Amino acid sequence: MASAAFQYDFHTRYYFRLNAEIVGAETEFDPALIMLALQAQADTAFVYRFDQEVSEFRAVAGHADTPAAIRDAGVTLTPSASGWIFRLSDPEQGSANSNERFERFLERLQYSVDRMLVVPLRGKEQLLGLLTLGRRNSSAFAPEVLEIARRTARSLTGILERRVQEPERLRVVRTPDALAFAQR
Repeated sequence: MASAAFQYDFHTRYYFRLNAEIVGAETEFDPALIMLALQAQADTAFVYRFDQEVSEFRAVAGHADTPAAIRDAGVTLTPSASGWIFRLSDPEQGSANSNERFERFLERLQYSVDRMLVVPLRGKEQLLGLLTLGRRNSSAFAPEVLEIARRTARSLTGILERRVQEPERLRVVRTPDALAFAQR
């Protein structure tokens, strides 16, 4: 009998949205994102938050060294690219110009990047988001950059985990004074 390797046929198609207005907006992600972009010599760096209910990745923080060609864009990935992201456990890089996994990332459309590095932001039980770095040239990210990106991703994951928990804490608040304080 042939080896029974489990092959999951992935049918979900993830949707990505990137509004360039987040570039330069002050967020709690910015210090780590800007430092990573500088160390990696990346032209772009974005954090996407994953909304599992609608299979959508929405950019929540970003850094880019040039203005976006298109201010607000969205794209639906192929099932195979979506399945790759679903299974992604370590940083991976590739050419947005020649690799199907990377060709539909919005950084290619909005910022003309060629080389992409994608790092999953995983909590204990689920995918919370992605960290992406992009370069307009095709030179690969060095192994030390992958390690720095991996460490930065752990910090960014902590921020996303807190953001996921915050709405639950706000729903528990019942008094008008406490609610006013929580919304500050």
